Amino acid sequence: MKKPDKKANRVSIPVPKVTEVELRKRREEEQALALKKAEEAKKRTAAEEEYERMVLVSNTNRDDSIIEARSLDDAIAQMTIDNLPTDRHPERRLKASFKAFEEAELPKLKQEKPGLTYTQYKDMIWKLWKKSPDNPLNQIAE
Repeated sequence: MKKPDKKANRVSIPVPKVTEVELRKRREEEQALALKKAEEAKKRTAAEEEYERMVLVSNTNRDDSIIEARSLDDAIAQMTIDNLPTDRHPERRLKASFKAFEEAELPKLKQEKPGLTYTQYKDMIWKLWKKSPDNPLNQIAE
């Protein structure tokens, strides 16, 4: 078996010579291509007035003055001033509101029924709290 000649792989294929006519032709083609790209870029750019008109449009996404409703009832409901969102998790406020209720009711109970122990006052306050309109769990959820 014969081994391939390593020198044969190293010999490069001679590059054909380029004449001046071919060089001029290539330059003209490159210039024509550059001009064509420049014209396309000019077409893409907008005039200053058109650009300002496109950019200076006000964003109405967060405009509260726009009312969108599908019925008359929905429109009236959106126009009301005291349109507060419903409390979906009243149990989160339960502890703080109970503390405030307890601080307000304890002095009243001590005046009405003196001589009771602290735990008896606490029990009475808890019973009042269950019925109180201040209790978030008793408030009507709409």
